[in-house]
Amino acid sequence: MPRFGPKNLFTIGLTSTGTIAILFGFIDLIPTRREFFIASLIIRILEGIGEAAFVTSSFTINANCFPGMLSTILVRPPSFFHVPGKILTFQGILQTCGGIGFSLGPFLGGILYDMGGFRLPFYSLGVAMFLMAFLSRWLIPRDQG
Repeated sequence: MPRFGPKNLFTIGLTSTGTIAILFGFIDLIPTRREFFIASLIIRILEGIGEAAFVTSSFTINANCFPGMLSTILVRPPSFFHVPGKILTFQGILQTCGGIGFSLGPFLGGILYDMGGFRLPFYSLGVAMFLMAFLSRWLIPRDQG
């Protein structure tokens, strides 16, 4: 990460994972079982590399943007604790959003599959990741990348 910086690694990871998602939409065109298996294996390995890049760098960006606020979710402590103010945490929010995504992903993928067949969920995911990579170039502060 020190070589590329977290911001660059984040956008590279999102872009590569988006590209792989779109490529996976074409996997049904491969004619033989052996070629299908090999292509699936290669695509999943490349997807894992891209996802490792953007997920790992997202934790670093999160820690750099919000130092000292990484342990709990946005809460108002009970009155008997007498803790002033709210405790903000962005690591907890990041993990919560990931859990929501894992829960809603299959549901939304099923809807997209019903609407457009096998390829639409992969194309939609790829385009969403490209959009997030594009937006992250401007939304993530320069000094964090």
